[in-house]
Amino acid sequence: MSLTPVTWSLFIDTAVGVLPNSLIKTDHDNQDTYTAAARSVESIAAFNEGAGVQFYFTYSLNLSIACGLVKTYTDTQASTMDFGIANRFGACRVWELGSIVFNGPGFDSATDLASIIINAGGFPEYQKNGVTFYTSLVPATYPLFVKGALMSWNGAELTDVNIVVPFVPPPVASLYSGGSSGVPKKRAEGESLLALYAMLKEKNL
Repeated sequence: MSLTPVTWSLFIDTAVGVLPNSLIKTDHDNQDTYTAAARSVESIAAFNEGAGVQFYFTYSLNLSIACGLVKTYTDTQASTMDFGIANRFGACRVWELGSIVFNGPGFDSATDLASIIINAGGFPEYQKNGVTFYTSLVPATYPLFVKGALMSWNGAELTDVNIVVPFVPPPVASLYSGGSSGVPKKRAEGESLLALYAMLKEKNL
């Protein structure tokens, strides 16, 4: 696979962090709701097994940060993400279009990698350090953009956010000649040379 760093846009009380694909909150509003957000320029345009997003949360028990995939970007809330992970006060929530579909232990280290990856069936898988902890029951539809949402201002940051692009091997040169006969190229070339030799012999050349 390869990684495409997210380019943030449509900032709402947010700014680019230390890394160009990181996101920080710029206002000091500490309400119990997500008040800051941004959306990626890049998108996942169509189904591609293994595509998705990966990122890191800054960790603290008093921080609430969310990141996920959205078709439309209309507000700052985590709850409106099509497929999102929220690390909220030491616990993990999975949001899907207004519903919490999973509650579990949080990402308790700044080195824990969070990922949302589209599987072979087209369903998003939520992963911690490469291990799936929840698989969506809702198939993804496209295009999907990355959305970051921040609640706490005192150090909340999404770090190193990347769109995952699965590796597609380059096409292997065909061993067969063009046409539908399926004759290997070397055999076809040999038959052409034999035909040329027979014609030259017939003409005594």
